Amino acid sequence: MNEYQKACVSLANNVEGALLCGVIEAGSGKLLALHDATGSGPGVEQAFVQSCLELFRGPSAEVFGAEAPEQSGYAEIQLASAHTCHIAKGLGDGIRFLVLVARRDINVGIGWAETKATASGLARIDRR
Repeated sequence: MNEYQKACVSLANNVEGALLCGVIEAGSGKLLALHDATGSGPGVEQAFVQSCLELFRGPSAEVFGAEAPEQSGYAEIQLASAHTCHIAKGLGDGIRFLVLVARRDINVGIGWAETKATASGLARIDRR
């Protein structure tokens, strides 16, 4: 299990209501890790990647000043739908993001605090 995967498992375990946690490259769509806390099965990986790409590379992302095509213009994102909450934090390079998908009724403060702490730890690992 790589460091990204370990971090995703830990984050999902620390946030009550977590559904999915992953690390993705915003430009390429390459999935570096994914933890499915629900055991959803086939198709969840593809759906996760697609939703992340729409977040990071959609029309609104271009407005926020990505410095290169492989980067997202965002540093952090929080998006809520009727049933889920997406919290994403960049890992410092504008390319890799830690993404938590949770039930809509989570404690958003805890979700953000845990996501930021986990992302900070991953960013430090990558600088070694």
